[in-house]
Amino acid sequence: MSSVSAIFDKISSKDKDLRYMATSDLLNGLQKESFAMNAESEKKVCQVVLQQMEDASGDISNLAVKCLVPLAKRATDASFEEIVNGLCDKLLNSAKEPQRDIGSIGLKTVVSEISSTDTASGFVKKLTPKLITYLNSSGGIPDVKSECLDIIQEEAQRFGIHMTSLHEPLKDCLLPQLCNTRAGLRKRAILCTASIAASMPDVMLVGVCEHAISGLADKTKKPDITRTYVQMIGALSRSVGYRFGKYLPAVVPVLMEYCNAAAEGDDEMRENVLQGLESFVLRCPREVTPFLEAILAICLEYLKYDPNFSGDADEEDEDMECSDDEDADEESEDEYSDDEDSSWKTRRAAARCLTAIITSRPELLGQMYAQACPLLISRLREREESVKSDIFNVLIDLLRTTGAASKKPEGTSALTLLSGVVGNLIKESKKQVKEKSLKTKVAVFLLWKELVMALPNGLQDHIAGIVPSLEKALSVSVL
Repeated sequence: MSSVSAIFDKISSKDKDLRYMATSDLLNGLQKESFAMNAESEKKVCQVVLQQMEDASGDISNLAVKCLVPLAKRATDASFEEIVNGLCDKLLNSAKEPQRDIGSIGLKTVVSEISSTDTASGFVKKLTPKLITYLNSSGGIPDVKSECLDIIQEEAQRFGIHMTSLHEPLKDCLLPQLCNTRAGLRKRAILCTASIAASMPDVMLVGVCEHAISGLADKTKKPDITRTYVQMIGALSRSVGYRFGKYLPAVVPVLMEYCNAAAEGDDEMRENVLQGLESFVLRCPREVTPFLEAILAICLEYLKYDPNFSGDADEEDEDMECSDDEDADEESEDEYSDDEDSSWKTRRAAARCLTAIITSRPELLGQMYAQACPLLISRLREREESVKSDIFNVLIDLLRTTGAASKKPEGTSALTLLSGVVGNLIKESKKQVKEKSLKTKVAVFLLWKELVMALPNGLQDHIAGIVPSLEKALSVSVL
């Protein structure tokens, strides 16, 4: 192994190959316990690593970044602080974008790789206040602020328990960012706040939740800011779970109002609201119970929300069409594109919220068959493939839940409910198996599989109609 002094000699060479080999030797050395450094050489190594991160050769700078993690793990507090200060200086104070990028990459690398509790605690306490100060500054480069928020979020996700002493300044720093004029900063502030909230004590969490609810209820805010607060509510619910439950009476009616009042093209608002409701169903199961009827109703309403397309007029005639008439199907699929409308986001969010209700509330199985199942079957004709896939998933989860319920003493009623829809389910899914989309064909077969598992004799009256489709699928070679 090369000695520390030999590495220092090579690393300052004008020869790129020598610098690369020296940096590689340094990385290998730092990864070995036998690599000895005294206080002076350790300080020099820290300076060299920071210097090599600026090397014109990308290969060398990448190696220097990899040196950060083993160096941080074995460095003394003084040397570690020098590393953090050096990287922060590059990110926060450099006038050159490449230098800022190097600082950001270096800090993110250390955050993602360090595992020692002591190292993590020291890193968080040295780094986070500097990032907070920059975020609180009235000036600052927006892209750098975005990087600061990314780093804080990753810190919170990995080392949230070590950030308790910083919760108050972080809260005061992040909440004003929710009204920032830049959408990217607002989105990152949401993610940061939600990540930190997971480790916040209840007393402090109250302030965050009340701020979000107040912003949500403020009808004077611009639509994009209102959408940010809707997203913040959903993110908090996903992050803190049942601790958000007590706020549902104040939040759910407002969210539904925004959803129903959203303009025709404001699918982002409807999607955000439905995602928030989905998180309430999954994360606050007890507190959401009084609102389940209303949530189910709004999901069913927006599952069929497709203002730019009407595909039901000729449904009765479809059975008369030739099964091989695929050109018409292709034309229908291409009639609209994602660029022309985004209403599919609303329908997808509604489908996923329905899945949350079905999987988490088996006691509502009868209601789901009565209210949701007929609509779900009809919506298998969905024109957007990603939404159609989610609708298949809802039906598959409904069948799976039915199968689980049938194993209970009162399970006969669950199978009776399923038996009542088998005919329509097979009829519509047989049409879908003729689609060109391989993804749709697979979804149909998965649906039939789940149907057989839930209701073993459920296909006996329909087997003659589905066997040809199975035979055709088995004979097709997919390259």
